[in-house]
Amino acid sequence: MAHSRVDGIIFTEPLRDDPRIELLRESGIPFAFLGSTIRQDVSWVDGDNRGGALQAVRALGSLGHKHIAVITGEPGLVSTEKRLAGYYDGLAFLGIEPRDDLVWAGDFTRQGGYDAVRSHLSQIKSGAITAIFACNDLMAIGGIQALTEAKIDIPAQISLIGFDGIEVGQYLTPPLTTVQQPIFRLGQEVSRVLLGQIEKKGEPVQITLPVKIINETNTIGPVPEGK
Repeated sequence: MAHSRVDGIIFTEPLRDDPRIELLRESGIPFAFLGSTIRQDVSWVDGDNRGGALQAVRALGSLGHKHIAVITGEPGLVSTEKRLAGYYDGLAFLGIEPRDDLVWAGDFTRQGGYDAVRSHLSQIKSGAITAIFACNDLMAIGGIQALTEAKIDIPAQISLIGFDGIEVGQYLTPPLTTVQQPIFRLGQEVSRVLLGQIEKKGEPVQITLPVKIINETNTIGPVPEGK
């Protein structure tokens, strides 16, 4: 960057207060984010984090679930805030009051999901929780590991849904139900946006792409009998 050998930069995982933005502004190098920012003067391309989380919770609600926990993402990331907001949107749509004890801290890692589920096994075994929305697939996979070790059947005893649609989720048994992002198209679009910024340096471009639930009946199911 200092020697003008970079024409443009794509960043991932925007922070709520991202120091990279001002650094790039000062350098004059065009840039774009793969992931939305809270600023209106920055170009970005993102999947519909909030809408996708809403879809996930609504899917669980349509099967009769009312006690739905969420494993949150890494603090400070815009995607964490949007997916958690979508979770609350879903509860509101279903007419369910949010509960602090059903919001479990995570960090977007497999270990984070494992630890979150492991520390709440008593709630799950008692039937106080019948479904879990993990804010990404890695945490969902960690949660599945913790549930499997505790001999809790998915989805017969508890439903679980992830977010992102990473390929490895399709190879689980059963395949992971998840909100799939259009990964390839996201890469295409953010590259196109950056090239536009390099060539024209015009107004910021902000694009939100739709997401969808896949493997819909694999790791989610109706509320277990008697719960």
